Order: sequence, then structure tokens, then C-alpha cells
Amino acid sequence: MKRFALMLMAFALGHSASADEIEEVPSVVFRAFSIRCEFDRGTQASWDGGTLKLESARAGSGGAVTFDSIDTKEGKARIVGNVGAGDVMLLVTQAGITFVEITLLGNVNVTTVFAAPYSSDRRRFAAVQSRHAEINGPFPAQYHGVCRVLEERDPMRR
Repeated sequence: MKRFALMLMAFALGHSASADEIEEVPSVVFRAFSIRCEFDRGTQASWDGGTLKLESARAGSGGAVTFDSIDTKEGKARIVGNVGAGDVMLLVTQAGITFVEITLLGNVNVTTVFAAPYSSDRRRFAAVQSRHAEINGPFPAQYHGVCRVLEERDPMRR
């Protein structure tokens, strides 16, 4: 697992947008200190008997998550969900911010908050969450939702 995390960090460092590139994009998502995401519908997969089976899924009570203490320069943040809190890595690209969580069970969750506003409300953004779970075999899922910037980073802080 550590090897995977190190490879992921190497990828992140090699493919993250520079601070100058981020400043050129006016999206408030890049100035976010705290973001709240709500995920609803999605798709989950299973391989029953060796055959891929895709089903519609609902995120349910696990569909809300908050990313807090977002530090785009250090590439880290905190995640607060329905079963606790923890540290996550983050990748910053022109497309948006991607949070990468490795759970205590070794599963990987990836959440991308896109930089383009979702609606006329310039603090709401489309997002996708992919859960790469191992529960008696691969059990991945992908959900779609909307995130809202709750708090912007204080420009005097950094």
C-alpha cells in the first residue's frame, strides 16, 4: 500500500498545475479552504461468477463529505465523512481539484471537484467520486454530485 501511495504522490507532483497556472483560472474552487460535496446517483460494479455486472446505485447516507483545511500548495487536506475524518492527498490541475483518500482498509476513493461552476451560483461545482473498494472481490462505484465552497482560504494565511 505504501508503494501505491508513493507512486500516486510521484504522479501528483509530476502532473499538478503550477501556482501561476492556477492563478490564471478565476474559479473560486482553487481558493477553497472548505468544500462540502453531496453525491447522489451513480453506478456500482461487481463480477458475479466472472461476469461484469453494472447497476445503478445511490450514495445513501455516505453521499455527503466535507473537505477541509485544503492546502493546494502542500497537496493535502482533511476529509470529514459519515464514519470519521482523516488526511487526504490532493492534485491540482486546470480541470479542478482531485482528492485522493486511502482508507484504513486499503480502499482508494478519488473525488474530483471541477473548476467550472455548475450553475449561475459561482460557489457550486460538479463533482465525481470513484470508490475503489474490495469487499469479497472488487466492488467499485462511481457517483456524481455537486460541491459547494463553504469557506475560501485567507489570502494572508499563505
